[in-house]
Amino acid sequence: MQSLTEILAAFAPSESGYRVTVEDTWGQGRTVFGGLIAACANHAMRQHVPADRPLRALQVVFLGPNSPGAVDFEPTVMRAGKAVTLASCMAKSGGAVSMTATAMYGTARESSLTMYPDAEDIGIGPEALQDAEQRPGLPSFTKHYHQRWARGAAPYSQSTEPRMSVYVRYREPGIRTTETHALALMDAIPSPALAMLKTLSPASTLSWTLEILDSRFEFGTDEWWRLDAVVDAAADGYIVHTSHVINPLGRVAAISRQVVVVYS
Repeated sequence: MQSLTEILAAFAPSESGYRVTVEDTWGQGRTVFGGLIAACANHAMRQHVPADRPLRALQVVFLGPNSPGAVDFEPTVMRAGKAVTLASCMAKSGGAVSMTATAMYGTARESSLTMYPDAEDIGIGPEALQDAEQRPGLPSFTKHYHQRWARGAAPYSQSTEPRMSVYVRYREPGIRTTETHALALMDAIPSPALAMLKTLSPASTLSWTLEILDSRFEFGTDEWWRLDAVVDAAADGYIVHTSHVINPLGRVAAISRQVVVVYS
């Protein structure tokens, strides 16, 4: 099974940017896992942005499917100022644009204002839970992660609960995670809205916005992150949900927001 570390090692320069081959074990329906594609787009932009400028925000629009196989990334630095760099990246699959991403990187500034959201105390840690079973109908990419559900129902169980809390870590042993690993993990759970549906229904993320609050990403693969997600609104077949991404230190590392279309 192709690991994310192997994908990053195979990242190769191409005529217009970078190319990598992704196996179908990273599949999500008829496309490659969107979190992986977004994280790799950031990795492509990072080749032109110094590491001392932490990622502050990432905005992604998914335009079409990325078929397993070769995916091309075309990054552009739009502006590099004294403190902030703005960059963009297109992903292409089969020659067609499948995703666009815009990222903001910025050095720390002196400020008298410091505020962080508190991570909710849900009263149970990952050690008291068991790994979720690989149920039929789950996307292939979930096999790359351990997932332990602390709150919320399984997809398509007709639940009335619009929220979930899931502990997540990589199955890939013996490495330190990178920024790319962390970003992909932040998209590793389904929308909590799917648990409110009765039957299996196709769903697809249209847009994903990440606001990074803590850029410490280098944790061991045996350390647990937690994703707390809640449905903000649902109407006309479109879902909006927000997640707090809690790092292994117990700090809210990012705020994630997605617009998801559900075909049901």
